[in-house]
Amino acid sequence: MATVREVIERGRSAKLRGDLRIAIIGAGIGGIAMAYALEQAGISDFTIYEKASSVGGTWRENVYPGVACDIPSYAYSFTFALNPEWSQSFAPGEEIRQYLENTCRQLDLSWRIKFGKEVVSAVYRGDGWHLGMADGDSTVVDAVIACTGFLHVANEIRLPGVERFEGEVLHSAKWRHDADLHGKRVALIGSGSTAAQIVPAIVDQVGGLTIFQRTAQWVFPIARERHSDEQKRRLRGDVGQLYEIYDRIIAESQRDLGALSAGDPEMTRRYFEECRNNLALVEDADLRAKLTPDYTMMCKRLVMTEGFYEAIQQPRCDVVTSPIEQIEPHGIRTADGTVHGADAIILATGFKTKEYFRSINPVGIDGITLDEAWADGISSFATVSFAGFPNLFAIGGPFSALGNQSYITGAELQTGYIIRLLKMLEDSGARALAPRPEAEQRFKAENAAGAQGTVWLSGCKSWFLDENNHFQFWTRSPDAYVEMMDAGPQASDFQLFS
Repeated sequence: MATVREVIERGRSAKLRGDLRIAIIGAGIGGIAMAYALEQAGISDFTIYEKASSVGGTWRENVYPGVACDIPSYAYSFTFALNPEWSQSFAPGEEIRQYLENTCRQLDLSWRIKFGKEVVSAVYRGDGWHLGMADGDSTVVDAVIACTGFLHVANEIRLPGVERFEGEVLHSAKWRHDADLHGKRVALIGSGSTAAQIVPAIVDQVGGLTIFQRTAQWVFPIARERHSDEQKRRLRGDVGQLYEIYDRIIAESQRDLGALSAGDPEMTRRYFEECRNNLALVEDADLRAKLTPDYTMMCKRLVMTEGFYEAIQQPRCDVVTSPIEQIEPHGIRTADGTVHGADAIILATGFKTKEYFRSINPVGIDGITLDEAWADGISSFATVSFAGFPNLFAIGGPFSALGNQSYITGAELQTGYIIRLLKMLEDSGARALAPRPEAEQRFKAENAAGAQGTVWLSGCKSWFLDENNHFQFWTRSPDAYVEMMDAGPQASDFQLFS
C-alpha cells in the first residue's frame, strides 16, 4: 500500500499546458500548498490574494499565550519542505508561522502574493470569475481556488453588559501583542483546546484566574520534548530519515484515528484510559468532578495538550460552572448570584468553524449564490468542488478529513485532486467544469451515512456539526479519504461548460 506521502506526490504529478488564469484566495497553509502544486504542474499564471499583510493564515491570527500545534511537528510540515529545525515535538505557534514564511521565501512565492487584497465578491460569467476586492480593485480569472480554510473568522460572542466592563477584553483569535496580564485577576471564558493552552501559559503571572466552563473536555496528555542540536544536525544531513519519520507519524495517525472513528474497542479503551489517567492527576474530588465530561470521548475534538490539569490545581485558579448571567463593571455575575471580580476578560472562544469562504458568497450559474446553494446545509463534492459553481475549488472545504488530523497533510492531498481536475478540464477543451448536482448529492449522502452510529452523533454539542446538526467533516476512515484522493476525479461525475 502506498504511503500518504506517495499519494500526495502522485496526485500533483500531472503536467498541464498552463493556459489558465487562476486566483488563489488566502496565503495560509492551503494557499502555499496549492501554489507549489500549480508550479509543479506547469501553471504559472496565478496570483495569491491575501487580506492581511503577511502569510500564515490561522498561525498569523492565533498568537495567544501558549498557542501551539497538537500534531507532531515533523508531520505538521509540507512534504516538499520537511523541516529538520523544529525546536520541539509539538511546535509553538510562532515557530509554525515562521516556518510558513520561510517556505514562501524558499519557493519564491512572495512576488505572486498581493497583500492587503481581501476578495469580497466572486461572480461567474461566460468569460470566467469576476472578483471584487474590498479596496475596489477587480480582476477576471478562469478558476478560483479558495484556500481560506475554516478557522479564519473569530467567534466573537456578545455577553450582556460587556460594554460596561472597566477592564480589558481580549479575544484568543485577536490577541493584542501589548496585552499585559501580570498581577491581574483574569476571567477566562471557554474550556476547549485554546483555553487548555492558555491556562498553563498565564497561571504563574496573573493575580488570579477564574475559568468559566460550560462543558468539560476530555484531555489527552502529550509531552512537548525539546529537540537537541545534535538531532537537528543529524536530520539536516539525512532527508531520508526525515521522510521516514514523516511517514511513520502519518501512518500511526491514520491507524489510530481510523480505529477510533470506526469504534474499535481496543483503540477506544487505550485512548480513554490515557484521558482518564490524566484526569486522575486532579487531586481534589470536587474539582475533578467539575472537569469530568458527561459525554463519550471523541464526540468532540479531543483536546491534546500538556500541563493543563497541573496548572488548574494551583491555588490562584478557580473553575466556575454556573452559567454567566452578565458582565459587571468589575467582574462577571453568574446565575447563582455570585460576582466574580476581574480586571481582564479573555474570550477563548476560537473561530466560527462553519464559515469556509461564505463571506465572499460566490455567485454561480443562473445567479445562484453560495448561501442559497447551502440553505439546507453545507455541501461539496469530494471536499474540493461545488455543483453550480464551475471552476470553483477549495482547500479545506466541507467534509474534509480534519478533526485531530494534520491540516497540512489534508491540504496537500486536495491539491493533487484539484490538479487532476484542471488536467481533466484542459484535456476536454471546455472552458469550465463543475460536479453534477446528483454526484454532489450522492457524495453528501454517503458522508452523512458514514456518521450514523458513530460517536460523533452520540448527543454532545460539537463544532463538528453544522447549523443543521449534520457532520461537516469526513466520516469514514482516514485511509478511505486517502484512497478517494488517490483515485482522483471521474469524468462521469462532472459536467463541462464551453
